[in-house]
Amino acid sequence: MRKRREEAKAKREADGRAPGADAAPVKEDSSDSDSNDGDSDDEARMQEKKAKAAQKLDASKKSEASKKKKEKAMAKEAEDTTGSNLPVIKSIDIKKMNPTAIKDALKERGESTQGQKKDLIKRLMDFEAARG
Repeated sequence: MRKRREEAKAKREADGRAPGADAAPVKEDSSDSDSNDGDSDDEARMQEKKAKAAQKLDASKKSEASKKKKEKAMAKEAEDTTGSNLPVIKSIDIKKMNPTAIKDALKERGESTQGQKKDLIKRLMDFEAARG
């Protein structure tokens, strides 16, 4: 380990860089200290920080993409509940439908399917009247 540090120090000095500096050359400092023992540790910490920052960036991009997907799904669900893509059922046709068919139509429109036939008919007719 000491040998690597000494080699790195010699290379930095040959490049004209200060201890712990990046690739840009810097004026040499007249004070000659032996505090270069932590250089590789500092570099390792810097690399760890950069890696963590990159991971956070990736995570934020992924969460942003998942938010967009959720928003699209919610918009699609909102379209389905408003019944904008469903055919309009006339009140005469609603009255002729059996309870199972009425319940299916209510489910498609996001309405409650509980109650007697007359309640289901009223609920579906009210929905269709509000829609158009």
